[in-house]
Amino acid sequence: MKILFDHQTFNYQNYGGISRYFIEVINGLKKNYSADVDLQLVYSHNEHLIEKNLHPTKPFLKTIKGGWRLQKILSRYNEILIKRKLAKGVDIFHPTYFDTYYLNSLGKAKFFLTVYDMIHETRLVITNNTKANLEVIKNKKILVEKATKIIAISESTKNDIIAIYGTDPNKIQVIYLASSLLPVKNYLPEKALPEKYILFVGNRKSYKNFTLFFESVIPLLKADKDLHIICAGGKKFNDDEIAELQSSELQDQVLQMNFDDKLLAYLYQNALCFVFPSLYEGFGIPTLEAFACGCPVVLSNTSSMPEVGGDAAAYIEPDNQESIYTVIKQVIENTALRNEMKKKGYKQLEKFSWQKCIDEHYNLYQRVLCN
Repeated sequence: MKILFDHQTFNYQNYGGISRYFIEVINGLKKNYSADVDLQLVYSHNEHLIEKNLHPTKPFLKTIKGGWRLQKILSRYNEILIKRKLAKGVDIFHPTYFDTYYLNSLGKAKFFLTVYDMIHETRLVITNNTKANLEVIKNKKILVEKATKIIAISESTKNDIIAIYGTDPNKIQVIYLASSLLPVKNYLPEKALPEKYILFVGNRKSYKNFTLFFESVIPLLKADKDLHIICAGGKKFNDDEIAELQSSELQDQVLQMNFDDKLLAYLYQNALCFVFPSLYEGFGIPTLEAFACGCPVVLSNTSSMPEVGGDAAAYIEPDNQESIYTVIKQVIENTALRNEMKKKGYKQLEKFSWQKCIDEHYNLYQRVLCN
């Protein structure tokens, strides 16, 4: 079986859920099966590639002036090489995002498409990225129709695909993701951290709902000057966020920091709770990361989040300040509840593994080829 993956997510994503998923699948297929697995990639500075030592990387290129132009040139070159490989013949072609450049070059290859979420279609926000968002929507619709088989990363995403595109449910298989993060031992961060903090991980913009979350817990922060919020990742606070922190006089209790895997694991392990107040998630790997590190989890009761969190999480209505405040207050003030949530988190985590994800990909490829 010859399986070809393309460059897309690795060309532009430094790290994140999509590239992590494909790295785990590609690496697992190479190690566990006798398949000929090829990732077409001339250059990448993706951190997950570095972790798995899967591909030569040139991280210095991301810092040079005009580096984004170079990425575009390399992306076009990758596309040419993909078309050449498709012309020579492969059994399975699995692109890593939603560009359509290869559609006229597939030949006899079976075409598999992973749909991570339907955020562009369900919650398109008018921003300076609207043109790019609309392009993703247009391309995704075409690819969903053309694909031999669609992989959805949750039942919630599968249901959204069916509702929005009218896709035949039999064309879609749900394959869950997993967590790659492991707890750390004997690790101390370079800088001292607050003893009491609520953890928020990743992007804070738009549907990630950070602003309403922050506004909801202001009374908790004001009542306890030792309580903090740590925002892991998501870039430095912008001018609007800084202004809001200053107007609330809480700038000293809300911190932003970048992280590697060891620091992120430490942050989960020592947090009072991890809060994921997103309005929409196709899956939400941070939920499993928190479970793996013994961190109590507070989730929105929307989209895929109850599906992943099960009975191990506490749930909020993400558009309701009172709900956010009440649930988080209950969790951070109740040690017995947090300990019970940790135990349930470990149990829920057992339902998800990369090995299971890899096996289900291979078995699906095999079934399609046999039919």
